[in-house]
Amino acid sequence: MNREIIPVVEVFDLKGAARYLGVSPRWLREKCADGFVSHTRFGRHFRFTREQLDEYIARRTHVAEGVHA
Repeated sequence: MNREIIPVVEVFDLKGAARYLGVSPRWLREKCADGFVSHTRFGRHFRFTREQLDEYIARRTHVAEGVHA
């Protein structure tokens, strides 16, 4: 018997994604409508993977010049 391992993908609804990003659900809905945050829609329902949210965070992260780790 061939058993395939299927990776588990963490999925957030709008409220959970907003909580993860530290913003309001309304703000996140607007950013989705404007095309700034990747998401999947099922009818009226928004869904986000952790990877999509982390990509948004990475795009919005700026390192100040002159700051050394």
